[in-house]
Amino acid sequence: MSDQFDVSYIETHGTAHSITTSGPHFTPPPTVIIAITVDIEHVLDLTVQATRDALGTDETELTRPWFEQMIAGNPVPTHILAHAAHSLDRFQAIKFPSALRAGTVNLMVWPKKLSHPYFIEVHDPSHRLYQRIPAPSTK
Repeated sequence: MSDQFDVSYIETHGTAHSITTSGPHFTPPPTVIIAITVDIEHVLDLTVQATRDALGTDETELTRPWFEQMIAGNPVPTHILAHAAHSLDRFQAIKFPSALRAGTVNLMVWPKKLSHPYFIEVHDPSHRLYQRIPAPSTK
């Protein structure tokens, strides 16, 4: 997820360049982008220089293209880092710089690591699409 609508779309469907070069013939695939409320506390924040320094990485490594490397079956440093963070009981999410739009960030939440009082929920004032993870307690 991203904090900006257009970045969410680009992260989902490819680079802005690939979308705009399709011109008027670009037909977007079915897409649902929702607003959510996030209440979490334990985030590995890779947008902080001191955190990147402690982990021996930098913004260049975090944002460089990895798709071909992944397709070739080669280890991807960002995936290794995410798997290591996920394996710890310490983090509920990881915040990282967008590889597709400089200066913006993404947040990846691990839903199974959320427990009361922390949650993510669809921001839906009408409550037609309301969903919350974890589900509210019925006690």
